[in-house]
Order: sequence, then C-alpha cells, then structure tokens
Amino acid sequence: MDFNAATAFCQSRGTYIATFEDLEAAYHHGYERCGCGWVANGISYIVVQEANNNCHSTIGISQCSLESDRGVFCRRPTPVFLSKDPRGDYKMTLDEAKQHCKGKGTRLATYEDLLHAYHLGYEICSCGLADNGLAYTITQTPNHACMTSVGVVKCSSPMSWNVFCRSSEDVTENHPFSSSAEASFALSGRQFATSSQKVIYYSTNYNMDYNAATAFCQSRGAYIATFEDLLTAYHHGYERFSCGWAANGISYHVIQQAVDGYTSSGVVKCSLGSHWGVYCTRPTPGIYSSTHH
Repeated sequence: MDFNAATAFCQSRGTYIATFEDLEAAYHHGYERCGCGWVANGISYIVVQEANNNCHSTIGISQCSLESDRGVFCRRPTPVFLSKDPRGDYKMTLDEAKQHCKGKGTRLATYEDLLHAYHLGYEICSCGLADNGLAYTITQTPNHACMTSVGVVKCSSPMSWNVFCRSSEDVTENHPFSSSAEASFALSGRQFATSSQKVIYYSTNYNMDYNAATAFCQSRGAYIATFEDLLTAYHHGYERFSCGWAANGISYHVIQQAVDGYTSSGVVKCSLGSHWGVYCTRPTPGIYSSTHH
C-alpha cells in the first residue's frame, strides 16, 4: 500500500488517516502495534512500548525502513469540536454558545459527549462551554502549559468562553485507531496499557505529608503509585473520590464521571494542601480500593 492508497483506504471506511500527533497521543496511553503504518505526514511508523526482538528493538514511535510492508493508521473522527466566536477567543455566554452551535447545524455538547470524545482520544488545550453551563478542557496527558489533570477537566469561572458543539454524526467505534490493508478493525490490544499492579488507597485521616506517605507504602511492601499508575487504573474503571499522594508529589482523586461536588472526571489534581492520604501500588493483579484506619 502506498501513501495515496492508504489515504483512500481510510476515507473509504468513513475515517481519515491519523496524524503523527494522533499516534503520539495513542503511544502515551500505552498503544502498541508491531507493524508499519502510514500517517498523514507521508511517513510510516511502528509503535513499540517494550523492546522485543520479534518486533523492534527501539521503544517509542520509530520510522520504518523503505523496504517494510506498510498498512495504515486510520482515525475515526469524534463528533465533538471546539468552536470560537468570530469576535475572538472566549467571547460567548451560554445563550450565545447555544445559538452559535445551532447556526452551524449542530447542538451544544453535553458533558457525556465530552467524556465520550475524551475516551476516543480527543484533546484540546482550550476551555469550552457544555450544555450544563460549565466550561471544560479535554486533556489526555498532563501538560503544565495547559492542565496538570487528565480527563474532562473543569475550567475556572470567567463570564465568557469558547464552546463545544456536537454534530449529529454518531461515533460507532470505541477505539480510534485501526490499521490494515485488508480490513478496517480496531487495534484495541494496548490502547490503554494493562497493568499487573493493583492501586490501593489509604486515607489515614489525611494526616500524611509526602515523605510520610512514601514511607507508609514502603512499610506495607508496596511503593507510592505514579501518575501513570493512577491513569491506567482510571482507564480500567478504578474510582476514588478521596485525595491521595502520588509519586510526583501531587495529590489526586480518580473520578469516572462528574457528580455533585466533583465537576471533573479523570485523574484530577486536588486543591493545595500538605497532608493527604496516599495511593500505593503492588505488583499483583487487579485494581481495588482499601481504607486504612
């Protein structure tokens, strides 16, 4: 398959050829494919999480050799998109946002629409209104230039925003990346990295600073969980509303869906404080929560 055939192949299946940035985002969420595929920049890549003599010795996203057989990485678009007022950035009230989307033949996106887009890999470093009157940004990886929390993250509270609109198209594929010259199928294998660890939360009545939290995990034959451990647990359905330290010295709670009092979902950074519970990790299967008293 050459590049033109690859582009046409994606289009024939109602998708578009993935960008390098799409592939990079998927890689950072644990995606792996031991096979070369074209992306939109006209270069073919292989995506490797762990060095493997049967696949590729270099970890990461590597260019394929000219002699390699090539498939294609396709991406199914999300129906959610961010839109700005013609007057400029962050200019719309909720009523104006509703009319803005209506004028585009779409509707104002719901929180559930944003959550669905997030799970399809959508990311945008800009705040937009949803139909509940709250503004969110959608982040796949922590980024100090944007947000340090991951997921559908509530923005602070000025009076006007951009807006998330939703088209009438339904997204029918849960996994955004597919690759094959013969058939279009989801590569679900390691899109969100599986884990042989369990994440355990200990509250200890929020009485631990970071050093005490690290020692607490070690005293139980575990170690303090990384942000990546929490993100993996989140993608496997783990939820904990209490705040706990992670290895990066920041405290988080892990929320599957926004509820009263918790308006963001994902691995969400807690407010400032010096004493919290802790997330510990053990190298045994399963994900569950436990409270220490």
